Amino acid sequence: TLSQPQPTLYPTMTVTAGEQVRVSGTGDSGLFLRKEPSRTAEKVKTLPEGAVLEIIGANKTVDDIVWRNVRDVAGSEGWVAANFLVANQ
Repeated sequence: TLSQPQPTLYPTMTVTAGEQVRVSGTGDSGLFLRKEPSRTAEKVKTLPEGAVLEIIGANKTVDDIVWRNVRDVAGSEGWVAANFLVANQ
């Protein structure tokens, strides 16, 4: 019998379920929350500077951008570029 190979996960950052982060470095532009981890993915909404988000899943790296899977306070879920997030202190 042949066994199926198991996928190997390579996390980009340690993911802690329920970890909170904050949108930072966007100025007045805000940060796009997208349906998929891609610059060209459909936009769900624009998150304002300072918005607090909860990490809900593992990171993905697409086109040299680390994307974080998040949920905002209104319950919207999607993906944002990690370089515009800081730890919520």
